[in-house]
Amino acid sequence: MNDKKYSLEVLIKLQRYSWYFVLCYFATASLVYLFQIPIPFAIGFYGVLIVLLITLIKIIVIAEKFRKIHLIRFMILSYSLIVILIITIIIRLL
Repeated sequence: MNDKKYSLEVLIKLQRYSWYFVLCYFATASLVYLFQIPIPFAIGFYGVLIVLLITLIKIIVIAEKFRKIHLIRFMILSYSLIVILIITIIIRLL
């Protein structure tokens, strides 16, 4: 796994920045709730959708890393997880 093709720097940076973004987003939602502005539940709903979108992007990055090092079974598994995630999102929105 020390191969240049399987460098995890992109995934680590994506993870770090997504955690910062999610932390700031939900801190903002908490402040809105604290000041009793009537929209925190809408902010929370869209925050959950943002978390699912970030997860989708991470799984795509992992699948492409597997494709580069020719681990086709893991790539197919990653893309099947994407399909399951998308189906879950659609069911939750209906």
